[in-house]
Amino acid sequence: MSAILFVLGCALPAVVLYNTGSRQEDSMWGVSLLLVGWLGVFVMQWGWFANPLLLLTLALLLMGKYRGAFWVGVVTVLVGLSTLSWYLHSIPADEAVSPDRQLELLYPTLGYFFWMGSLLVGPASAFILAKKEAEAKAA
Repeated sequence: MSAILFVLGCALPAVVLYNTGSRQEDSMWGVSLLLVGWLGVFVMQWGWFANPLLLLTLALLLMGKYRGAFWVGVVTVLVGLSTLSWYLHSIPADEAVSPDRQLELLYPTLGYFFWMGSLLVGPASAFILAKKEAEAKAA
């Protein structure tokens, strides 16, 4: 389920931005954010790093380490939510880092919500599986 939601998030527009230089609105697709999002580290934008954490969450689930998967999954969701800090801090629209050309987040769109859904599947699954495992041991 997580993979399906992730692919849908990549295949759809994820955010609508306002470019202060061109004074135009533009959509940024999920796949574009996936490819260049790691550059966010240079502007204190950490949301992209939820992607490797998602892989770690899913790996822990596959290994049956549900408690670890749950907590890594919770951190993954929080890191993903940090994308919304873009509301407070615009990012440079180009490599010149001009204060006159910034990208401001207007609102997230469907791709963002599918991506966040893919992040939520991990801790939710870990919680359910840990509960089932505890019930099986108690029986």
